[in-house]
Amino acid sequence: MFKSRLYLLILVVPAVILFVSSLSKSYADWQAYTEVGAYSTKVETLKQYKLLEYAFSSEVTCRLSLTTENESRLSAVCRKMQQMTDRQLRALPSGELSHFDIIRKDFYAYKENPSNLIAVQNNPLQKRILGDLKHLLSITEVNSEKMLLTYLIKSTNTTFAVGSEKAFIAYYLGKKEPIKSQALITWDKLVQHSALSYATEEAPLAVLQSAEKMLHAESYKEIEKKLDSVRIDIMGAASNGTFQTGIIEWVELLNQKQKVLKLFESKLVESLENSVHSRLVQLQELYYRSMLQLLVWLLLLSIVIYVLVLLYQNEKSMQQLLTKVNFDRKNREMKTSNDIGNRSYKERYNFISHHLEDLDTYEQKLIKQKNEKEEILASMSHEVRTPLNGILGFVEVLEETELSAKQIEYLSTIKDSSSHLIAVVNNILDISKLDASKMKLEASTFDFVEKMEFVVDLFTPQANQKDIELSLYVDPSIEHFLVGDPTKLTQVTSNLVSNAIKFTPVYGKINIDVISLEHDEGMQTIRFSIQDTGIGIYKAEHDKIFEPF
Repeated sequence: MFKSRLYLLILVVPAVILFVSSLSKSYADWQAYTEVGAYSTKVETLKQYKLLEYAFSSEVTCRLSLTTENESRLSAVCRKMQQMTDRQLRALPSGELSHFDIIRKDFYAYKENPSNLIAVQNNPLQKRILGDLKHLLSITEVNSEKMLLTYLIKSTNTTFAVGSEKAFIAYYLGKKEPIKSQALITWDKLVQHSALSYATEEAPLAVLQSAEKMLHAESYKEIEKKLDSVRIDIMGAASNGTFQTGIIEWVELLNQKQKVLKLFESKLVESLENSVHSRLVQLQELYYRSMLQLLVWLLLLSIVIYVLVLLYQNEKSMQQLLTKVNFDRKNREMKTSNDIGNRSYKERYNFISHHLEDLDTYEQKLIKQKNEKEEILASMSHEVRTPLNGILGFVEVLEETELSAKQIEYLSTIKDSSSHLIAVVNNILDISKLDASKMKLEASTFDFVEKMEFVVDLFTPQANQKDIELSLYVDPSIEHFLVGDPTKLTQVTSNLVSNAIKFTPVYGKINIDVISLEHDEGMQTIRFSIQDTGIGIYKAEHDKIFEPF
């Protein structure tokens, strides 16, 4: 027992510790993988929002530019832009922008008072994009991603301001209305926000260096110069509304700036996606490795437990076997030894081997005694049945002669005694066959009901002598013709009925009930019940019925 516990400590405890640590690592890897997966999903959604932002900005500008003179010409263009916005909306996950239609209506409502357009830019769309960017910035621990997100937040504010400025001034250019002082203040705020401030120091990331080159490029600087010149012209005519700049020129100029900003943001988002995807792939590999390691440890732990179970069963079986074979050689009585379980395996096997030799010798002796018994029984049956058959033969001859009543009674006694003795010899031979496993059952078709009635008819005279009521009930569901051993059936039933008549007092009753219990696919299970009103056997003596006597 001590060794089994030692095996448990040596094998199971380390395996369990390794398995638990591997399970903990697998869970941590899975948690990290799911977190980065959710992070990646947010980045993808953010990308869709940015596309929606550009489409919606163009739609708003077009709607605010509509006037009585150009409505027939621009309404078709505005519808196409609205369709483009709707396509971007459908690309978003369901439920992401449930209030977008309200946002769109608010924008169009400011056509009458476009000076408040800057307030509208602080709309749920802008809040959602900036909110997602700030959330991603707060949860990421990668410095390069933090830098990319910081630049994206700046460019997002700039993009919203550029779109608002484009729509705001397009409204006044289309209406050719003077720009009031309050509106000029609003415009100035939009101009301040539309200037993207980039880092003065060289950006550490290659992607940022590449993106900032667009802002330092001569083409972008040229756009900014033209834009400043146009702004000055518009401000010069703000008091009377006689603008020299047309809507198309203004919108085209702002579109060029938005295009550069869009490319700038696309590079940042693409770099962010690549970084997140790379992390996701690495974490996925780590998770798969940890899961594989977990499965290996689980398999190892299962093997260890299986081996320990086998050792325990072997220990238990060995203990039981040692207890069984540890018997006294002289009287063959079982005894137990307190120190058997504490011996080594070698001593146990030597102990078993030694006693198995004795068992083999004892078995050979039993086989020899069994063969001798069979020879004696065979000889006895021949030696006993031959004179008995002679006696019965002479009894039958004497019955045909003229005898007195007393002589007939004596002959009947001799005949019954001889028949009983032959039956005893036959039973002894049957028991011998059963012990030697040589008893064979026939499989012949016979009339079952006829056999049962034959048994009753056979014992009716004996029952009548004691005024015993002998009755037979056969279940009607039992078929008349069955396949079995009619001889053995008659023999067993006759022995039981004979025994019942023997122990049933005068005026008693014997019931023979034959009931069908189960009938399935040609096989029938039948219960034979023989009840009598004899003295019976006490329940305490039931266990002794089949003991040798």
